[in-house]
Amino acid sequence: MKESEHRKDSYAYPSGHSTRAFVCASLLTDLFPEKRKDILTEARTKAWNRVILGRHYPDDVYAGQLYGKYLATQLLHEPSFEKEWALVKKRGA
Repeated sequence: MKESEHRKDSYAYPSGHSTRAFVCASLLTDLFPEKRKDILTEARTKAWNRVILGRHYPDDVYAGQLYGKYLATQLLHEPSFEKEWALVKKRGA
């Protein structure tokens, strides 16, 4: 089986690992802005490892990054999440 056939049958666009990595990174940078660079470096590493492992194409990772950031933004503007998030941020301070 060719690598491209394997990807076509087994993996998706966008990369779910990348999406989750950037949702988490976006939320964590909101909690710990002083750690932003390190947090985003970890998210990028996790995402690009999917390409290195041959599980995704670069476009899958880019799309996962955009989608993850979008989802985090939506969460942060959702009233019930926003209320709970304020408590999390207060505890973390």
